Amino acid sequence: MPHVTSNAKLVDLSKTLFACDRSRLREKRREEAKLPAPTDEAAWQIRRKFLEEQEWKEWQIREEQMRHMQNERLQVLAAALRTRDAQEQAYLSKKVAEVKERSEKAKGAALASLERQRVKNIRTITSNRPFLEPQSQKRDLITEHANPASSSRAPPPHMGKKADKTIADYDLPLIQTYQVPHIM
Repeated sequence: MPHVTSNAKLVDLSKTLFACDRSRLREKRREEAKLPAPTDEAAWQIRRKFLEEQEWKEWQIREEQMRHMQNERLQVLAAALRTRDAQEQAYLSKKVAEVKERSEKAKGAALASLERQRVKNIRTITSNRPFLEPQSQKRDLITEHANPASSSRAPPPHMGKKADKTIADYDLPLIQTYQVPHIM
C-alpha cells in the first residue's frame, strides 16, 4: 500500500495485516462464546444461523479488501499507462519532427539544386545570345564613300527588292504605242 508511510519509512504491512486479522479472530471468538452450546436442535439452529452470518460478514470483508487491492492495482496500472502513453507521444512527436526536418532539408536541397541549374541555364543562354541575334553594325560612311562600288554612290535600282510581276503581266500598252487623246 503506497499510502502507508511514516517519516519516509514504510510501515511493515504484514504486521499490520496480521494484527487486524488477530483482532478480528478475537472478536469472532468472543461472539462464539456468547452462543448457546449445540446440545439441542433449537440451539443448533441459532448457532448455525450465527455462523452463516459470520461467514457472510467475513466474505464481505474479504471482497471489500479484494476490491480495494484491485482499485489500487488499477490506479498503479493506469498511472503506468499514462506515463507510457506520454513517453510514446513524446517519442512519436520527436520522430515526426525529425522526419519533417529531414524532408524540409531535402526539399531545400532540391530547390537549391534547381535554382543553381536555372541560373546556369540562364547564364548559358545569355552568353550564347550575341551569336544568336544579328548584331547591328554601324555604318562607316567614310569607307562607303571611298569605295566606288558602294551603294552610297549609286544604289542599285531594285535595292534588294524584286518586282512581283513583269510589265507584260500588267496588260499595259507600251509607251510608244500609247496615244494621248486630243484635248479639245
